[in-house]
Amino acid sequence: MKQAPVASPLASHTKRWGRVVLCLVIGVGAGCTSIFGGPEPSGLGSNGITNSCYWSSVHTDCLDTEYCDAPDCKSAGRCAKRPSPFMTGELIWACGCDGITYGNANFGKAQGVTVPTTGQCTGPSSGGGVTPADPRGCASNNPCPAGAVCLPLASSSCGTGAQGYCWAWPNDATCTPGAQTGYLLCNGNTKCMTECEAITSMQRYKMTTIGCR
Repeated sequence: MKQAPVASPLASHTKRWGRVVLCLVIGVGAGCTSIFGGPEPSGLGSNGITNSCYWSSVHTDCLDTEYCDAPDCKSAGRCAKRPSPFMTGELIWACGCDGITYGNANFGKAQGVTVPTTGQCTGPSSGGGVTPADPRGCASNNPCPAGAVCLPLASSSCGTGAQGYCWAWPNDATCTPGAQTGYLLCNGNTKCMTECEAITSMQRYKMTTIGCR
């Protein structure tokens, strides 16, 4: 009887370039055979075995087309295929382990980021006992990564000098209609906006009263 493959620590932590070298040596077509079993065209492993990973070492643990699916930013997880970078689902802010607040968890994972908590990185967790990552601060001399924008926390005034934090959402995202309004832009525009509309305007804004009355 053929013995089932066993996921050893070596198999879990083998670097991906090692597999590439092996493919070049043995030359077994597009679905190169690995030392752990059958074809691995995606690098996700065979027979249900996937590479273990940590957020802190995701770039060496997982392929560029994967992210580390882990319960928090420190525990071990498994490499998983990144979802589509286009908008799927509503804008429900989620905090990535890189400290960036994403439009939703799915969009963060599409960037290769572990996203264990729902809610802004600057706020409390949505529950589950997992503490959000520290929010990634930003300023004119300390910009956010490409694709993210630097926005200050909302306050009741439009004063300058407030600490900025990084946010990112897909270009095709839309705010859920019917949400509570109570935000105004600091450029003099009198349109009363929802929090989502104010954030995605990518301009400074302030909190007012419900309905901006």
